[in-house]
Amino acid sequence: EHTVIKDCLEAGMDDCLTKPVRSDDLDETIREWLGQVSYDPSFMAPERNKRRFPPEDMRGILDENQIQETMLYIGQESLRDMYGHFMMDAQTHLGAIQHGKVLSVAELHHLGTSSSYMGLWRIKRICDSMITYLDADGKNTANAEMLHELADEFRGGLEELNKYMFKSGLIEKT
Repeated sequence: EHTVIKDCLEAGMDDCLTKPVRSDDLDETIREWLGQVSYDPSFMAPERNKRRFPPEDMRGILDENQIQETMLYIGQESLRDMYGHFMMDAQTHLGAIQHGKVLSVAELHHLGTSSSYMGLWRIKRICDSMITYLDADGKNTANAEMLHELADEFRGGLEELNKYMFKSGLIEKT
């Protein structure tokens, strides 16, 4: 165990937990790394988690309440950073989709998760659906119709997200 930790630290990692991970060790490590960052444990409480996935019949492209909840949790500056990273990733993924590339499971998972934090639930739902289209070799076999649906949701969602971020004063018009 000591050798693994030493190798990880020498390789440039900031910290390391070895398997099997014990919950006490994980809690202690998280507390050490959070340091003075304020954390509201009620953020993930079951009663608050109920609204994390809106009803299937949600019509809007953008869930503004989700963006506000994310901002309350991570702060305005971090939300701006998250938005910037999301927009760069989104443009890359949208370009790949428009060129017919089928995204990997890791890409779909990352895209779906970041979309949910930015209030773009329909993109998350499509990504989650596409993940289920895996063959025995782990290759995604989603069809072209699903890729077009994802691209359409992306274009509309990014436009709505930009409008909201500008309207809210979180970004400046470029």
